[in-house]
Amino acid sequence: MRKKAQLAAVTLAGGMLALTMSTSAQAAGGPTNLTGKGCPSSYDNNSGGVRWIQTLKSKTQSSTQRWYGLYKVVYLKPNTQEPVSQPNREYACW
Repeated sequence: MRKKAQLAAVTLAGGMLALTMSTSAQAAGGPTNLTGKGCPSSYDNNSGGVRWIQTLKSKTQSSTQRWYGLYKVVYLKPNTQEPVSQPNREYACW
């Protein structure tokens, strides 16, 4: 039981870390939600003065025959255009 509690605490902390890392970029806007856009190979948009780039990493089909795309997400820092990685995102492709 103790190991399960430790694992839950580590998982929760990891989730909070991912949320914290992406919060500053999310405050400036965010990447476009690609659900229902047919899983393009790449997609970029400008939001809040920041350029967001999403690149398709993989496509999978669920047991219900729906397709899902997993995207690598980066944004470009406005002053240097340096890419900053964000957590991957998954969208339904219909």
